Amino acid sequence: MIKVAINGEIGSFHLSIWGSLEYLRRKGIVGYAYVEELIDDAFICKRWDPAIYDFESFLISTKDQGDTFSVDEFDYEFYFDPFNRDIDFRTDPVLIELVEQFPDRVARKQNSIKVAGIPDGTKFEICESEEGYEWVAEKHRTWY
Repeated sequence: MIKVAINGEIGSFHLSIWGSLEYLRRKGIVGYAYVEELIDDAFICKRWDPAIYDFESFLISTKDQGDTFSVDEFDYEFYFDPFNRDIDFRTDPVLIELVEQFPDRVARKQNSIKVAGIPDGTKFEICESEEGYEWVAEKHRTWY
């Protein structure tokens, strides 16, 4: 059986800060969380500890980019995408295990990431409604 992580709520697939950092940790990668704040008419990134509060809007980096810096200075070469729609990511056994172990912590508060199971060998795609609900569908031929 192929297991696929999908969003089961309104909104889009989105790991929480904790979920993002824990995923990276389990992959052997150090992650750094940053939240944006508006200070004196400029957006500033500040390093953030998810144990304090799991912000809804954040950036995750695989490089230490300092404690505080301008949003414009964020080095996107090291950006970790918590919205990732890539099939290899969504079927990654590390992500699947994390979702199954911590379904209430791995996603942002307004999201619910769950695992869908499909038969081995099935060609599939992740589909999304306008509201952000996701499902797994078998791929078929399409002509335009």
